[in-house]
Amino acid sequence: SRLYVGGNASIGANVAAPTNGLIVSGRSRLTGLETEISTKTADYTVTETDNTILVDATSGNVTITLRTAVGSKQDYLIKRIDNSGNTVTVATVATTISQTIDGSTTYTGLTTQWSTVKVKANGVNYFITAKF
Repeated sequence: SRLYVGGNASIGANVAAPTNGLIVSGRSRLTGLETEISTKTADYTVTETDNTILVDATSGNVTITLRTAVGSKQDYLIKRIDNSGNTVTVATVATTISQTIDGSTTYTGLTTQWSTVKVKANGVNYFITAKF
């Protein structure tokens, strides 16, 4: 079987702007899935549509602030692309200081060019799921 969604169509509840997503039970295979990639050179707060964020800290320290983890199951891949001595910080939202990334409000492990961290929300906090 195939499912094709073209044009301006949505998958979800039978309403104009669905609030639930596609739920797949059993074995599934996705192909051709495109995700957003952007480059940041200054402090930035991630959005729901972000996925991969490349950070260039050549001009100064950069803080990438994650959106709230509350109610979210999203993941983000953050990769440092410069070799300057400036600091790249991944932080939780300041207005919700109880949120953490593996128990801390910040992550500063992106110290070398090409270093990468992947974080995933569990609806309450963020967890590091990969570092490379």
